[in-house]
Amino acid sequence: MTIKSQQIRIKPDFILAISFFLMMVLLQACDTVESGNVDQQRIVTEFTMTYDLEEDKTLAKAVFLADETHLILSPPAEITFENTLLPKTETLGFVAYKKTFDGNYQTGTFFYSDLNGDEYTNTIVLADSLILADTLHLSLSGDGLLHWQGNPIAVNEEISAVIEASEGTLFLALNDQENASAIQFPTTEISEEFIGTHTIWMQRRETQDLQDATEAGGILKSVFQSNKAVLKITE
Repeated sequence: MTIKSQQIRIKPDFILAISFFLMMVLLQACDTVESGNVDQQRIVTEFTMTYDLEEDKTLAKAVFLADETHLILSPPAEITFENTLLPKTETLGFVAYKKTFDGNYQTGTFFYSDLNGDEYTNTIVLADSLILADTLHLSLSGDGLLHWQGNPIAVNEEISAVIEASEGTLFLALNDQENASAIQFPTTEISEEFIGTHTIWMQRRETQDLQDATEAGGILKSVFQSNKAVLKITE
């Protein structure tokens, strides 16, 4: 079995540099635009439903874009999830409409009405479950494969994993190969200083085109986030 993966390590040495970079990106973010100032058919919509198994909560999120600029919906345009209005959040030009709900939503419906009176209904199905054993083991002398409990990767899916190591270091891996049933961490990139006990969690993400959209289109994202597990790294 061949596993396609990518791995990134973030060291504490880079925290200051990363923080500065992110600050500069945010300061240079484009101004938001009211949706009433753009052609309604040019609006791209992105809807995401994320279930967090650890917290037993579901996050519904909607983003509206025009030429990659984030839009603020002009009244009476609105967005709801399961008949609940999603409130707006905004940070330096990045706008999203989102709300966290208790429990596991196996399906959820986003309803968007624009200023032309056009209505768009998109129902999303939760991605397949992704569960980790309470304790996982990763040997630096082994193949670096970590398995989950749940179905293999399907079409239009990807699974990512995050190891929260000591001293703020993160190890990330991604697998989008259809039918894969494990994710691989390049063990040569993990130094012996990280031998010990850490935390790991994974996400299964499914992406598809909107069922009901403007001429500009959009995407639906369904995410299942696993429980957090103990990861023991050994030689």
